[in-house]
Amino acid sequence: METLLIQLNDIIEICDNVSSNLREDKLVNAEILNAQRLDLSKFLGDSFYYDFITNNTDQKYIDLLNGKEFENCEGETVYFYGLRYVIAWRAYAKMLNRSSLHLTRTGSRRKQGQTETEPYNNEKLSQALNNANSRAIFYENNALEFLEQEKESYSLWKGCKSSNTSIDFHISRKNKTNRIGYYGNKEIYGR
Repeated sequence: METLLIQLNDIIEICDNVSSNLREDKLVNAEILNAQRLDLSKFLGDSFYYDFITNNTDQKYIDLLNGKEFENCEGETVYFYGLRYVIAWRAYAKMLNRSSLHLTRTGSRRKQGQTETEPYNNEKLSQALNNANSRAIFYENNALEFLEQEKESYSLWKGCKSSNTSIDFHISRKNKTNRIGYYGNKEIYGR
């Protein structure tokens, strides 16, 4: 059984508009696990993700999950928030996608009570999903900077694999058909 790196109370603490009355159930845990498997494993790479999951009690992985201060490339002390923020925002986005939405013969409807429904407002969901994904990307960029600076401690880090991460990403002038990701002036990922 794969370990859940965060719990519902982490999502309640980190994300906006999550009711503290929400119960932890198998659907919530499934979305946390989906965020880990689909998003975090893509960001870290499969071997790094596997090592992180299986050795999550090692101090370096506790720091990776919960965050810590570090020195950035300009020599300034800054804070890394931790991958728990990435997982929380990605899981929250997945929960939003599923929240009380019912497909009926009359179209998409949102549950209002035990038996009442209303037509689904796609614009509000879209705004909430964009907000959640934007925040996840912010924390992925923070993790990217941390991992690039601390790669001696994280030998399995091979560079960013997430298509959602946007730090210093541009098309190389050498070869306009391939995108090359740069962190500062160092190539970290090519497509």
